[in-house]
Amino acid sequence: MKVLVKKEKMENNEYYLWNRFIECLLNEEFGDDLSRIQKVAKHCFWYDAEMNSGGHSGYFECYSDENFDEIEKSLVNIGAEEYAKNFKIAIETGEKDDYIITDDKFGELTPVLTDIIRTYVMDNINEFFIIVG
Repeated sequence: MKVLVKKEKMENNEYYLWNRFIECLLNEEFGDDLSRIQKVAKHCFWYDAEMNSGGHSGYFECYSDENFDEIEKSLVNIGAEEYAKNFKIAIETGEKDDYIITDDKFGELTPVLTDIIRTYVMDNINEFFIIVG
């Protein structure tokens, strides 16, 4: 599902659409019937959000029912290949050191994942929003 947004709000705030994207995820405004592009962005956003608060251990605890292969592919799809590699290492061996190495690596990677996700969303804005007026 796409969400209606007013063009004038976009023009007055360069972060309006990004903030609106986050609000829509939090409020589940996109619904359950997501396009592939929406699913990719959603997977990456929640991975990034959890990494910035609880690290890999928090992510795996909160999202244990996720298909981790799909998360890895989503990271690749948005152009975050190094994050995808680190995610795979966390899955395979991270628990041995309580995810210290992979959490540290996540924090060292550039550009930050949030910026990569934001670029992906903005490049695919018509998959998320219907811009009116």
